[in-house]
Amino acid sequence: MNIKTLSISVAAVGLLAACGDNDGTMENYGEKLDSQIEDTKSEIDEKMDELNDAGDDLQDNAEEAADEVASEFDEVGDELEEQIDDNNK
Repeated sequence: MNIKTLSISVAAVGLLAACGDNDGTMENYGEKLDSQIEDTKSEIDEKMDELNDAGDDLQDNAEEAADEVASEFDEVGDELEEQIDDNNK
């Protein structure tokens, strides 16, 4: 093996080893970016949970209102039937 090839190989291994060092500026920016992305994901997940809960509450309230309206209609119908029966006597 010639000296030039050996020198290039040693230099390449040295550069690769240096790339594994996590103290660089770009590494710090990358970590900050990753952290911001995770924070944003967490915020989005929290907001989605809040929206889902609000949607569930809205659906429950709508179902309760529909039940109340149906009950009122039933009562009005019963009263009308009683009045009709009283008038037919």
